[in-house]
Amino acid sequence: MKRRLLSALVVVCASALIAERYLRSTPTLPSLRAEILPFRPDGRPSVVAPVPDIPGCRESDTGDKPVAWTRTFGSGVEPPLRVLVAGDSISLGEGVSPEESYAGLVGAELSIRHGRPVEVVNAGVNAAGYCHVIRAVHQHVAADDFEYVVIGLFADDLEQRAVTLHDGALRADPGMVGGAIGTMATRSYVLNWVWFQVLKYAVSVQTDGGTRPAAHVTRPGRKIPERSLQNFSASVRGLNQYKPLFLLIPPVGGPLCPPEPAQGSECSWLFQDMDEMAIRLTDSGARFLDLRGLWADGEDHTQAIEQRWWRENGRLPVHPDAAGHARIAEVLINSEQIP
Repeated sequence: MKRRLLSALVVVCASALIAERYLRSTPTLPSLRAEILPFRPDGRPSVVAPVPDIPGCRESDTGDKPVAWTRTFGSGVEPPLRVLVAGDSISLGEGVSPEESYAGLVGAELSIRHGRPVEVVNAGVNAAGYCHVIRAVHQHVAADDFEYVVIGLFADDLEQRAVTLHDGALRADPGMVGGAIGTMATRSYVLNWVWFQVLKYAVSVQTDGGTRPAAHVTRPGRKIPERSLQNFSASVRGLNQYKPLFLLIPPVGGPLCPPEPAQGSECSWLFQDMDEMAIRLTDSGARFLDLRGLWADGEDHTQAIEQRWWRENGRLPVHPDAAGHARIAEVLINSEQIP
């Protein structure tokens, strides 16, 4: 009898291993099949990272030259000074021309200051989080030499949600959960499926059967995992050898926020995240310009289309116009952080 039970157990385990091996050959885990929730003004989640953070955010793929826009400012016979600018859509210059972006304006000023050409390599990526940005820097410095490295960090760069909702379907990344459960649900198809069913049930209970989505599903989660904060600090320290200058850039629509914004609103969590980043940039010994008060005078530098979005949908403007980029560049140039 014992032999039969043992044989049956061996068969079950072997079958489970074979099934697991086959199932893991599929492109995605069950919890990651739903689409990522797009922007929704009535309660957007932040961008879900395409992959979990790499500890220290070091880029291992340095074989191909990374993509970026490049502009050369000034002229002369000397080899150009080279400036690397990395960040999200603000550093990329979304809504303005490359020459109007703060990256382009700094390049033009440096060419005048040094009397020689300056080549600006802009590695900004739309909707990039801090890990994506820092990995891009590692990839670029592995391919080329730069006299200056400028890294723009925006208010939402710490935000990576484990759960999002799309047309009633959940998408969940167990890698963001951490711990033993997160590890097992990430590595095993079967355990991921089980974990996902439990998660769907829990969300259904908390959302009245899905008819009234809870705030933790439709809004950014406010508790940033301590692991993410530690990884952010480690990632910053890993770049210190290149002597980068970090910029902590606030949303240009900040003056539109009420004096005491509601918890969970963009006016609340965006600025809380910047406070967290400022603490860790300081503790990591990084050079950074604290621009959190840049728009505090109330002068309007929002782009026209985002002004309309604010009026019609309450979406907080985040991208500065050309004059706003000029203000960022002015602070940068006058800071003496870039000689």
